[in-house]
Amino acid sequence: MTRNEIIRSSHLSSGGTTTKVLTEPEESGFVASHIPFDKTSKELVYRLTDEYSLFYLKFVERSWTTSAGTWLRMSEGNSFKSWSGYAFEAICLKLTAIKKGITY
Repeated sequence: MTRNEIIRSSHLSSGGTTTKVLTEPEESGFVASHIPFDKTSKELVYRLTDEYSLFYLKFVERSWTTSAGTWLRMSEGNSFKSWSGYAFEAICLKLTAIKKGITY
């Protein structure tokens, strides 16, 4: 989401407090921002990068059933397989960056 989309969807006002709200999770590694090709720094895009938060939003928050076998059925689905592949890749990239001394 862009800054303006985040402001609209969360009913924040544009200003220093919103900048702080967006900067803190980025510094903590929960969110990453980048400037899309052919855009300006005012059009930063923010992306959730924390693997557990992504898992929670995708599978836990939306899970309405708690019957026996729910997690087994979910883990066999394509959505879970796709998420686990991306999560594994993200963790590998973070570990490689740590090994090389790169910080985000």
